[in-house]
Amino acid sequence: MNSFSYALDRLQRFNRLVGETLELKNVFITKDFNFLQSFQTAIFFELKYLYEKKIFKSDIIARELRDIEVSKSWFSHLLALTVSFLALLKIIFTKRKVLVFSVDKINSKYKSDFRVEGIYEFLNKNKIKYGEIMHTILGGHFKKFLLKRKRLVLYLESIDSLFKVLALFRFVKPLSSQSLVKNLDFSVFGHESDIFKSILKKYINMISLSQFRISFFKKVIPLTSIKILLTIDDTRDYNELVCAARSKNTGVFAFQHGAFSKYTIGWIYCGYGRENIIKPDMLYVWGSYWKNELI
Repeated sequence: MNSFSYALDRLQRFNRLVGETLELKNVFITKDFNFLQSFQTAIFFELKYLYEKKIFKSDIIARELRDIEVSKSWFSHLLALTVSFLALLKIIFTKRKVLVFSVDKINSKYKSDFRVEGIYEFLNKNKIKYGEIMHTILGGHFKKFLLKRKRLVLYLESIDSLFKVLALFRFVKPLSSQSLVKNLDFSVFGHESDIFKSILKKYINMISLSQFRISFFKKVIPLTSIKILLTIDDTRDYNELVCAARSKNTGVFAFQHGAFSKYTIGWIYCGYGRENIIKPDMLYVWGSYWKNELI
């Protein structure tokens, strides 16, 4: 068993734990949004990471899961919030009709992710003004990429920073995992029980953040002139934005960015709540071969 097959097997076990426990299912799958499906890619790669590092102890798991993508620099959070606020004002007052979502990279001639270079090429060639929103890692190359790009971008993680500030001052109340987890029997998972318990706690807590993202975008989109969202098919990070955009009648068009396989978890049904899964209006793939692979 390699790290990919391990992560897939354990993810399916995790899905059964949530889907077959009524209290958990009611929290993860609401009438408006399937959080379990939305979290699939993130959970898969965290399981893969823990397996590769051979981490099975609860205290180490909790620390590792917390530190994977979290920046401890308050300056990075403040900078992302400031830049994002200015980017949002620009989108509103210049009446941008197109919003592009991608990953914070500068490996294309447009100082963007090379996997969506075609989108930027089309928009710039046709002189279509657009706004940008990106998923970044505030503890990574965020500041260096910002300086090299030299333009305003709305960062997805700035919304997370805002949520944490509001939660600190109790303007929002995050969902607590304690009452949902304390009475569950994890012994069936044997020596891996701490893994399942830690991941379950983390993603119960993540639901509140995900709900905040959706609420934020639902309030912000009507303030703009955005009619179309063009996005990389990032099933890990774009779900809340897609949900909000579709609820506000904004067309959502996603573009394939990598090969499809049995480990392309975001496009694989989690097994529960099919009617609550959020998808783009259209997914553009590289050709008929990849369309058949996905179907």
